[in-house]
Amino acid sequence: QNIKDFVGSEELARKSTAIINACQYSFIFALAPNDIQDLVRLYENAGGINENEQEQIVQAPRGQAFAIMSPTSRSTFRVDTAQGITEMFEERDYQSRYFTGEQGAQYWEDFVADSREKHEENSAERRGQEVGSSDEEFESDSRVIMNVYDEEEYAAFEEENDEQNALH
Repeated sequence: QNIKDFVGSEELARKSTAIINACQYSFIFALAPNDIQDLVRLYENAGGINENEQEQIVQAPRGQAFAIMSPTSRSTFRVDTAQGITEMFEERDYQSRYFTGEQGAQYWEDFVADSREKHEENSAERRGQEVGSSDEEFESDSRVIMNVYDEEEYAAFEEENDEQNALH
């Protein structure tokens, strides 16, 4: 969601601020520098966002989020998907055990088409960040790395990998 969706008018900004104030947690991923003032305005009654935090949000790499748990409890974490989840979007011939049968492949492509397109647009950028990034920078400042995956799908993926490795 774009920050502009929350501040289109004074009434919308007021309602958005009320929702933010009622939220238990806020996860803010990278924003463009020209969007940060809208964010600051939305959070001014929820503990605010200081200049250092603004800079963290603007410079955050893909997958990194600024988390607000309360007006005085804030942190940064990174979402890191399991390899099997990434392969679902990168490999055209990915076989999902949830989409099988005669039309399984077509159902799967229909299911991931929009996400795959967006992923492919971002793929080169993401790979560039992976090459130049290091987990050490996250370990030094108490950030959390969150792995996101479907446990059943990942278990099936691991079994397939084990079987393939046993054959080689």
